[in-house]
Amino acid sequence: KINNFYQDISHNDLISVYALRFLILTAARTKEVIEAEFDEFDLEDAIWRIPGHKMKAKKEHKIPLSKEAIKILKTMRRKHNYKFVFTNIMTEKHISNGAMLVFIKKNFPDLKITVHGFRSTFRTWSSEIRSYDQNMVEFALAHQLPSRTQAAYMRTDLFDKRIELMRDWERF
Repeated sequence: KINNFYQDISHNDLISVYALRFLILTAARTKEVIEAEFDEFDLEDAIWRIPGHKMKAKKEHKIPLSKEAIKILKTMRRKHNYKFVFTNIMTEKHISNGAMLVFIKKNFPDLKITVHGFRSTFRTWSSEIRSYDQNMVEFALAHQLPSRTQAAYMRTDLFDKRIELMRDWERF
């Protein structure tokens, strides 16, 4: 279960683990997390604004931040003053694309999981456990609506409703 896994990894004081925890909490992609920069975050309003050039769809994406996600960001800021939130202190660049997976494989060799799989877990949880509006969930995952017609009529990203979604995900 993801809640047991999250608790198990939370005892590690490693940059890659903080990144993994943050990825799980935000349901973001690996690339978005490892390339996250401190200036993308508004901690007062609890929003992560990922610029369009960093997104798969090339469109800005806003993610509501849970209390735990904000706590991780503040911990990272106390640890260092580099541009990237999850910085490899040796290189002063962001951690590698495989850092989180290496941690999982090394510390949980019997688990058949991938880093990207946490997005699938989030999607399954939102459908099977809580039955959230699926457009809201797709927006949370930064997916585009399936047709241009739907996109033309849906003129919201349901951000305010996604705040509750991400809080519930954190509690789960």
